[in-house]
Amino acid sequence: MSVLWQLKTATVAQLKHELDDLWEPEMAYTTVLTYLRSLQAKGWVRALKGQRAFRYQPSVTQSEARNDAVFDLADVLFEGRREELLRWLVEDARLKRPMLERARRIIEARLGD
Repeated sequence: MSVLWQLKTATVAQLKHELDDLWEPEMAYTTVLTYLRSLQAKGWVRALKGQRAFRYQPSVTQSEARNDAVFDLADVLFEGRREELLRWLVEDARLKRPMLERARRIIEARLGD
């Protein structure tokens, strides 16, 4: 999705070309098309009929997609309990003190303290 957000609109071939610079091994054309169709089914992408090929464009912003993905993650892995997702993130030993302190400031700002 990040490539499509950058391009704003693209054909499968254009997306594949851009993704080939990022992924090793290169993705097959049909794999890119499958991903686009899956994103279209989720409502994240829309297909526009072009002269020779469909052009795809994002139908959600990065922020909307991120929110959907995080809430889906909470629903699937934490039975919809977002506070449990937050607890899991905070208790993760890989988070170092500076990151936890930044998280604290974000939470305090959100609470208005």
